[in-house]
Amino acid sequence: MFNQTDSYYENLSIKNALDEWQAARTRFNTATDPKMIELAIYQMQSAQKRFVYLLKEKAGEGKGLAP
Repeated sequence: MFNQTDSYYENLSIKNALDEWQAARTRFNTATDPKMIELAIYQMQSAQKRFVYLLKEKAGEGKGLAP
């Protein structure tokens, strides 16, 4: 059964994923070392996929599958 607590934590997870994506983008924009740039790219891609996945799950489109 779905309740408001579930919705709260689901929304919090989505917000955290978005914050993580934005932080990774900031690290990419400020990185100067090639290895740090590469790491930031990986982190951005990972955070973006997590964010999209959570949005799809909330919308009922994900069905447990990765985007």
